Amino acid sequence: MTSLDAFIAAARADPPGTGFVLDFDGTLSLIAPTPEDATAVPGAPELLAALASRYGLVAVLSGRRTEALRRLIPAEGVEYVGLYGAEEHFAAAPAPVIAALAAGARGFVARERLEGVRVEDKGDSVAIHYRLATLPAAGAIVAAWAFDRASALGLQVRPGKMVVELIPPGPTKADAVEALLARHGLHRVLVAGDDVADVAALRRAGELLGPNALRVGVASDEEPPGLAEVADLMVPGPPAGLDLLAGFL
Repeated sequence: MTSLDAFIAAARADPPGTGFVLDFDGTLSLIAPTPEDATAVPGAPELLAALASRYGLVAVLSGRRTEALRRLIPAEGVEYVGLYGAEEHFAAAPAPVIAALAAGARGFVARERLEGVRVEDKGDSVAIHYRLATLPAAGAIVAAWAFDRASALGLQVRPGKMVVELIPPGPTKADAVEALLARHGLHRVLVAGDDVADVAALRRAGELLGPNALRVGVASDEEPPGLAEVADLMVPGPPAGLDLLAGFL
């Protein structure tokens, strides 16, 4: 396990070799009822800009598009990595395939009477949100349908907090963390996240850098299995995560 105090001291002694790779939803923002409602925690853009002016890398790594991340948390010097780093070589599914998939998902939701379940057509992928579902079993029903359709269409399913997303195959969040470390020549990194994909990302950072990786999990009522086990420390929510990051200034 990595000691926070020792990690901060080492980071301050070697700013160019230290980086921060941070999730957005649930880490730099509070969990919102819908993706459109998400906003950065107050003070987050200013804090990230201050860190970026001092350290080798501050990256916001998310399943959202890069352009959306820039709008949601604008901060000078920060690197935004959308679609888990897949945007640069994203083999998008044909628009008619995604449109038909979204229509099929809406039809499925209507047939199953999954009240509160929402289908989001992202253009390159389809996300099915069940945070507001009235049926407790909605998540399992949606996931089963999603995996079946993904298999038939050659797509990938990315589970998240109260959402499943069908998307063309591409890098995982763990792959993106590894690529960022290599590209920037970092030998020390703090990785923070709260969701299913973050479990593997935190684990990969530890595999690559051992005690030179500080893995921070952000706790919530929807905490995915394995997050607390792989994290070096857990913080009780995004505001507490920002307080931790402020300690590096």
